[in-house]
Amino acid sequence: MKFPKEVPVLNFVSKDNCEIFPGWEKLHRSVLGDNQENRLVMLKGGHYLHFEQKERINYYVAKFIN
Repeated sequence: MKFPKEVPVLNFVSKDNCEIFPGWEKLHRSVLGDNQENRLVMLKGGHYLHFEQKERINYYVAKFIN
């Protein structure tokens, strides 16, 4: 299933999880949909990226909204 084209998506993915689970990045890219504004951001860290990388996430969210 993909996000509708009308919905812009900002998706954060753990680099660590991509190393552990083959296909993890591909899976996340496959659901983004066809909106040209969609972004996938790879960040160093584990499952709890929102704790480990909160400053970087804040940066990317602000950039995405503006």
